[in-house]
Amino acid sequence: MKKAKIFLLIVCCLFFVSFLSAEKLGENVLFKEQDMSPTLVPDSPVIKEVTDFWKKTYDKNPVFICEMLYEIPANGTDINDISKILRSFSTMEGITYYSNSNKKYEVLYDSCYTISDLQNQKKVADNHVENANGLTLYMLQNDNSFGTTPYEVKFWQTDNEVAMNAVSKGPLYVKFVKAVKEENVCLTLYAKQEQQKILVYILAQAEFASVPLVQNKIRDSFTARVEALFSWLEGQYNEIK
Repeated sequence: MKKAKIFLLIVCCLFFVSFLSAEKLGENVLFKEQDMSPTLVPDSPVIKEVTDFWKKTYDKNPVFICEMLYEIPANGTDINDISKILRSFSTMEGITYYSNSNKKYEVLYDSCYTISDLQNQKKVADNHVENANGLTLYMLQNDNSFGTTPYEVKFWQTDNEVAMNAVSKGPLYVKFVKAVKEENVCLTLYAKQEQQKILVYILAQAEFASVPLVQNKIRDSFTARVEALFSWLEGQYNEIK
C-alpha cells in the first residue's frame, strides 16, 4: 500500500511538471532554399508586419532562416510583464548556448545591455515603460562567437501581443573575418497571451556571402541562439510567477 502511494505521488509530480513545462510546437531551418519564407508564423496581423519589416525596410533577401514556435503555460501575468522582459536586455548577459563547434555549453553574451544611441553607445538602464508599442531602443551585445555588435530594436504591442525586431547595426565577425555586414541580421521575438497559454515565436534571419567554413559557423550558431533566446525568455517569465 505504501509503495502504491509513493508511485502515485511520483506519477502526479511528473504530470504536474510536464503540465507546467514549455512545449516546442515546431522548428524550421532554411538555408539557401528557393523559397525562403517562414512557415511557422502565428496567425496575427501584428506578427506578419513584424516578420516582413526587415526585408521591406532594409531590402534584404535572407539566405538563412531559423524559426521556432513554443507554448508556455499561462501563469496569471499580463502582456506588459512579457513586454518588460523583452526590454530587459541586461538579463541576457551570461546566458548559455550549446556550441556545436566546441561540443559544450558556453556563455552566449559576455555582456549585453541597453545603450543610449548608436553613436555614443553609453550604457543606460533597461527601459520598463508600461507599453512598448512604437518604441525604438538600442542594445549592445558582446557575442561569444561574433564579437561586439550594436542593435536597433523596435517594438510592437497590443492588448495581448508584444514583439520586437533587433537589427544589427554593425558587422558580425567569425575570428577575424567580417562574416555578416551591417544590417544583415534580424532577430524577432514575439509573444501572444491566450487564456491558458503564452505562444512564443522566435525568428532569426540573415543575409551573408557564401564562404563555406564561415557560412556553416553562422548557420549552426544562429540555430543555437534561437534556442538560447527562448530559454532566456522562459526563465525570466518563470521568475515572475
